[in-house]
Amino acid sequence: MIWEDALARAKEELGISEYTSNWDEVLETARKIMSKEASKIASEEHKEYLNSEEWKQKREIILKRDNSECVYCKNKINELIESGLDSSIFHKDNFMINIFVNLMKIYESNNIYIPAAEVHHLDYQYKQTPQEEEYCVSLCSCCHKLCHSTSQSNSDYWEKQRWEKMLLHYLIELNKSSKFQKQLNNLNKDYIKSITIKPNELNKEGDDGTQD
Repeated sequence: MIWEDALARAKEELGISEYTSNWDEVLETARKIMSKEASKIASEEHKEYLNSEEWKQKREIILKRDNSECVYCKNKINELIESGLDSSIFHKDNFMINIFVNLMKIYESNNIYIPAAEVHHLDYQYKQTPQEEEYCVSLCSCCHKLCHSTSQSNSDYWEKQRWEKMLLHYLIELNKSSKFQKQLNNLNKDYIKSITIKPNELNKEGDDGTQD
């Protein structure tokens, strides 16, 4: 879009005739129109680039470089380990973080990282340059959405989703551990021993025909 077109659209939006003394408002509106159009064009060009073979090849190289692990989740876990598993370093009273930390303390299994399926540009000015790969990181979908959040509520939502995903993945990995399975079996045995009503007695409940 050229400047003259932006001025014409600004005057049309403001309902201003050719002759006006309020040119500051017209110029400011025209600048916003130009900026919006530029962003739209940049967005369309970016989408086109992301579908190109050039980017697909770079994306695979970046994922392989990062071992297909989410760099940001990995950093969070490393921060926790370095802090001695002190969840307060994140300054959030997050139920998921506390569960995650307690599991790490109990089972002493820290080599858990979250798979990455997406690649994030840290700085778009390096796009399609020899340095592009250096300014890209592999991320999980939650961390990627967190990077592009435009509001605090949106950021809080994806932050919570990230910890939920980390917790779920940690539980799945723990479930593969023979040590975890043994502890879980022992807990189940202890729980069954503590039950006062045995399974074969369950059918006797409510034989008087009454309902609660």
